Amino acid sequence: MKNIKYEIDGGHCLTYCEYRSDIKVGSMTCDSCQYKVVKDTSLQIVTCKANEIEKECVNEKTSAEWQSVHSNTLIIDPDGWDRKNFVYSWFEELVTEEEYRNRQLFSTIRIKK
Repeated sequence: MKNIKYEIDGGHCLTYCEYRSDIKVGSMTCDSCQYKVVKDTSLQIVTCKANEIEKECVNEKTSAEWQSVHSNTLIIDPDGWDRKNFVYSWFEELVTEEEYRNRQLFSTIRIKK
């Protein structure tokens, strides 16, 4: 969870939420947000769980892990990956499934039967 300090000027909140740019943190809209946990108006702080939810929603793996998920394809020539630092690019760098598939598009692959 994260404490977000907000500013108020004459009853109007000035601080936008870093997770939902359409919401001002100390406003009534923030009060109805599903991620708000506690709002302390005396300290002008909102305790928010959006950062935890955001991490759960992003599914990242190494390319080697994505390869095991997509075991019906074999990458023969990995042109979509960084050849100068291939070990990092394939075995350490975390990427989304979309990024993995985009890199596959630039590579030579073989479909397994």
